[in-house]
Amino acid sequence: MPPRASEELFHSVARRGPSTHAIVIGIGKYFHLPGGGGPKTRYDDGMEQLSSPPRSARTFADWLIRHYDNPKAPLSTVALLVSKAGAASNAARIQGATAADVVPAIRAWKDRSDHEDDVMMFFFCGHGMAQGTDSSLLLADYGADDNSPYDGAIDLGRFLVGMERAAATHQIYFIDACRASSDSFAGARGGSTGVSVIMADPLLSNPKINPVFFSTLAGAQAYGRKGKVSVFTEALMKGLKDWGANDFNGGWEIWTDGLSHALKFHMDRAGFGKKSVPNIGNMSSFAFHNVTGIPKALAIVEPRQPLFGGTFVLSCRDAADVPQRVPGTAAPWEFELTAGRYKFQVGTPQATSPVKEREIRPPYRRVQVP
Repeated sequence: MPPRASEELFHSVARRGPSTHAIVIGIGKYFHLPGGGGPKTRYDDGMEQLSSPPRSARTFADWLIRHYDNPKAPLSTVALLVSKAGAASNAARIQGATAADVVPAIRAWKDRSDHEDDVMMFFFCGHGMAQGTDSSLLLADYGADDNSPYDGAIDLGRFLVGMERAAATHQIYFIDACRASSDSFAGARGGSTGVSVIMADPLLSNPKINPVFFSTLAGAQAYGRKGKVSVFTEALMKGLKDWGANDFNGGWEIWTDGLSHALKFHMDRAGFGKKSVPNIGNMSSFAFHNVTGIPKALAIVEPRQPLFGGTFVLSCRDAADVPQRVPGTAAPWEFELTAGRYKFQVGTPQATSPVKEREIRPPYRRVQVP
C-alpha cells in the first residue's frame, strides 16, 4: 500500500493562502548496482554506490526549514526521501527512495499545491542518464527487473510536462545528477527510460514558470565528494546564502537568474580538479527568497600592471573609511566583503597607488587598482 500523503512529510506547517511546498530526494544506495546488496542489473553502465546524495539532500532540506524566507509564500511542507548505504530505507519521518516510495510522494507533493501563487521546489541528487533532450533520474531500485530496468527511474521531460497540472505557477527544479549517455539508455526505445509520474493532460494548456537548475551540461558528468555534499549542492548553498542575491526591490533577495550566475561562478572555481559546468533550462527571472542582512560578495583585486620586486600591501576601506581585513598574500587578492562601496589602494614602503573606488556586489566584482 503506498504511503499516505502525510507519511513522507519531514516538515509540515499549516498555512492559509499561498505557500511553498518542497520535495527533496537523495539517493546514495542503489540496490541493484555493485555493492547494493541486491541482484546486480546488467545495465549498471559502470555506476557505483554514492555517498554525497543523502548528505546533499539533508543539507538542502535543512536550509529550507531553517532559513527559507518568502513572505509571499511561506514554507509549508518539506518531503524528504533518502536512500543511504548501511541504513534502513525507512527512518522516522523519512521515506526510502524506490519508485514505490518516490512516485506517490511526488504526486502527493503536487497535490499539496492548491493556489496559483504557491511556490514548488524539487531537489534530486543521485544517478542520472541522458541522451539529447531525454533525461532520466535513477531511483534506488533502478534495474530491479532487467526486462524493464527503467521502471525504477523518472523520465524528467515527461514529468515536467505533467507538472503543468499543478496549481502553482512558479516551480523550481534542482537536478544534481549526471547527464551523460550510456549504451542502455541510448538503446532504449518507446518511452522506456522512466515513468512519467504525472501524465500530461492533452486537454490542458497551463504553462508554468519552471527554471531547471542542472548540475552539469547535457552529455556530461556531475561530481560528488565522498562523505561530503556534492559540488553542485555546495555551490547552491553559497548562492542561496549570499552570491545569488540582488536588491532590485530595495531589500536583498535571491533571484533565479542571480542564482544561476552564482552557481556557474562557484563551480568554475571549486571543481576540485573535475570541471562541471551547471546548465539552466527554462530560465525566467523572479525572486523567491529574502536574504537576512546584507549578503557577502567576493572581491578580486589585481593591479592594472604587473608588480615587480618589493613588498606590496593592499588596503581596503569601506565608505566610512573603516579598514577591512584583507589577505597578506600576493596579488591578485581575493576575499569576501559585505556588499557595498569600498576604497582600494596598493602600497609599498616607498609609495602608494591612487585610490580605486568600487561597488562590490554578489556574486563577485573584479577590481583593478592603478
